[in-house]
Amino acid sequence: NEAYFDFYNGEPLDQKSIDENSKSQRTFKKSDYNGKFYRVAFKLEDTPNLNNIKNASLLLKEKGNFNDISINDNIHFEISSAEPINADFVIGVFEEFGLKIEDEFIK
Repeated sequence: NEAYFDFYNGEPLDQKSIDENSKSQRTFKKSDYNGKFYRVAFKLEDTPNLNNIKNASLLLKEKGNFNDISINDNIHFEISSAEPINADFVIGVFEEFGLKIEDEFIK
C-alpha cells in the first residue's frame, strides 16, 4: 500500500477512468446541503478489509478536498465538503482498494 501512495502522491487519480465514469452522473441517495457544507452518507458492502478502508480514507482525504470524513458503526461513512461531492470520484477511490459501496446508497 505504501507503493500505491508513493505512486499517486501528487498525481491525479486515474483521471481517464474518472472522466469515463462521470458520464454516468452517479450521485448519492443520502446527500444534502446545509447552507455551508455538502454532505453525503453511504455504507460499504459486507465486512471489508479494514486496512483497505483506512487506505481508501487516507486517499480520499489527500485527493478529495473534503472538510470531514467520519466512519461510524457498520462501516457507515459521512463526508462533508464546501464543494459539491463527486460520487464517481468517491466510488472510484473505494474501488481502487477493492471496496464497494452498497447499491442502495447510489442512484
